[in-house]
Amino acid sequence: DDDTHDDMSDNINLSKPLSNPNDMHDDGRFGDISRIAKDDGDDASHNIIALSGETLLLQNKDELYCAIEYDSLHNNDMEIAYQTAMETAAHSVSDGTQCSLLRDRRGCHLPRLLLQKTFQKGMEIDLGGFTTTVKNELGRGANGVVILCCAESDKGNVEENVALKVQAPAGCLAWEHQVLQTIEERVPQFHCSTRRVTRRSLTRRKRCRGEMEQTEEAALPGPFPRALSFFAFGDGAVLGMTAGSSSGLNLVDIVNAHRLTGGGPVPELIALHYTARMLAHLENLHLHGKILHCDVKPDNWVLANSKAACGIEDNDCIYGSDLMLVDFGRAIDLMTATKDDCEPLDIKFIGDIAARDMSTVAMREGIPWGADIDTYGLCASSYCLLFSSHMDVVQDSVSKRWRPIKPLRRHWNKKLWNTLFDTLLNLDGKDQKKFAGSHPNSLRALRKSFESYLDEGSRRKEVWSLLKRQNGILPKRR
Repeated sequence: DDDTHDDMSDNINLSKPLSNPNDMHDDGRFGDISRIAKDDGDDASHNIIALSGETLLLQNKDELYCAIEYDSLHNNDMEIAYQTAMETAAHSVSDGTQCSLLRDRRGCHLPRLLLQKTFQKGMEIDLGGFTTTVKNELGRGANGVVILCCAESDKGNVEENVALKVQAPAGCLAWEHQVLQTIEERVPQFHCSTRRVTRRSLTRRKRCRGEMEQTEEAALPGPFPRALSFFAFGDGAVLGMTAGSSSGLNLVDIVNAHRLTGGGPVPELIALHYTARMLAHLENLHLHGKILHCDVKPDNWVLANSKAACGIEDNDCIYGSDLMLVDFGRAIDLMTATKDDCEPLDIKFIGDIAARDMSTVAMREGIPWGADIDTYGLCASSYCLLFSSHMDVVQDSVSKRWRPIKPLRRHWNKKLWNTLFDTLLNLDGKDQKKFAGSHPNSLRALRKSFESYLDEGSRRKEVWSLLKRQNGILPKRR
């Protein structure tokens, strides 16, 4: 039982300033603070033996696979999303209507205040008919920055806790804006919570610990951001969306907070609770949204508030009781990925787009991947909570099953954790067209097993107490 782990804080650097957008590399990823650069020489080789429309017919070893080349698809998605956004903005101006969500300001540069190394509270930024007041910075990465603002429109309407994501190139933000709108259309709010919320709790006003007083509906930001606005400039773009909280803290910050305060690793009950929430959110994203995130990792799970998440209706909302999945710039819309008549969740892709330590088993074995790109990231996020380090996997020489390289501790619930990792890391069956372990049905079964365990005895109340105690060691913001 080795308690010595790699320091996750070494992987986070928020001091790097936003570069000139004209000099930024044309890479759709934002906020890859913990991403490790990929060695292009390690890409799996495939023999392309046929090409039909958007689908590649690949031969690997002695088997044939149909797959879509990811980079081509993503570049096409970004281009179309950007053109569609600009056409919508132009149409709204030409017919005399006011476009509140889409603005074409390509004749102007990004506001200079958005290119600063630091942001002072109270700074006002004019995006052209849309004024924002800076509250604090939420995060910063190689390609951009996310700022929490109070946004006031030209009609005088105020939206609290609006996250402004500033990035170049603009195509990736246009695609993210479209993906978030698609998720909102396909995943109704009642799908976002796996637990019943009564009418009384919906109308009752409560004070969320660590957050401002608000209605229960406002206290449930949902598991995914909601797109509010998109502004295209000549040297970048700004995406406005809802924020999970005013801090921007994520699972990596949770790990660091527990370690730096001398409390050791994250308590297993909290890891079980967050894993159940991640399973629920990915189940809904895949099953109802038909969206693959393609960049699930610990620092893309942002802390949020939810009474339903804790399963204790009588207690107040606790900050960090739920999670919001952010950064959809690399996402895939399975409904539009191909014109072929096939089940969206059966579509497979080719391209090792993940960092070395986030490559799925399919990528390592040189075969097309699908929903397993997200479920591998879920495993890596749970592993981070348990071991305070990035996940490394190994294939058993006898069973040929993939598993985390570090053994579970004796006092942990080995049955739950072993089932989670074995189900989501391995490709079950010889028919690789269906990754049984990564299917939403598997996610649902795993979620129910985690929730059933948490429902036993007084574990839910213990989770609530641990989250309340955790709030005392978390920083106010990043």
